[in-house]
Amino acid sequence: MPNDKHRYFIELQTGLDCGASRIQETAGRRAAAEKFVSEVLGWLQENELKEKVAHLAVTALGQVQITCESEVIDKLRRDDRENIVNIRQGLPLTESLQRISGW
Repeated sequence: MPNDKHRYFIELQTGLDCGASRIQETAGRRAAAEKFVSEVLGWLQENELKEKVAHLAVTALGQVQITCESEVIDKLRRDDRENIVNIRQGLPLTESLQRISGW
């Protein structure tokens, strides 16, 4: 169904050097993710896609979690945003619960 929303995780470049501590890496990833979210909110508005997004947030590990229709992700990929390293789809909630509970 085209209106189904899926959960995605977006990994971003941080610009930190390889010698950064784990704490610095996490802080850098979170800062990059927060900046990205603020930019994407404007981008969604400009492209009239805001209603296709149910959730947009920064995770504790500095990734961007977005729950949206696949059209939004396709458009993000086409726009070739230079700071995106990877976009991966999360498991559906039922599969996640099954993995956790060992069903």
